[in-house]
Amino acid sequence: MALNHADQLLQQPKLSGSLKISDAITHLNPENVTDVSLGISSNEQDQAGKRAPQCYPSSVNSARTVMLFNLGSAYCLRSEYDKARKCLHQAASMIHPKEVPPEAILLAVYLELQNGNTQLALQMIKRNQLLPAVKAHSDVRKKPVFQPVHPIQPIQMPTFTTVQRK
Repeated sequence: MALNHADQLLQQPKLSGSLKISDAITHLNPENVTDVSLGISSNEQDQAGKRAPQCYPSSVNSARTVMLFNLGSAYCLRSEYDKARKCLHQAASMIHPKEVPPEAILLAVYLELQNGNTQLALQMIKRNQLLPAVKAHSDVRKKPVFQPVHPIQPIQMPTFTTVQRK
């Protein structure tokens, strides 16, 4: 069904490319995902007796996560990087960090490069994972390490009297 809609959209000859991105953003709303059931049983095996790899999301939550990652990419096409970052963070919070797809890591790298954070983007590539935002680290550095409860007063040394020896 989605393929038919995509084909119909692409066959419109006089439709501007910018309108297609807007339609994609509308279509990628994660709230539109309500059912992910397929006509094919997930337990079916292929001819060799091996289980076929799962190409589609198995739950509504994972489908919404994929939609959010794709929505973030669509926002990048329109240079709406703040919205893209929000989608990325929302989607990443919905899944386990080890289940983040490679496309999401590439999206995060692209967003960091757009912000000028080349070192963080390089770390994401090397570790193949999403890293916490730089903003959180910079806020921690701004706070003093030691904050006393009471103001510190200088220590007063006791005065010694001189003793005369005989």
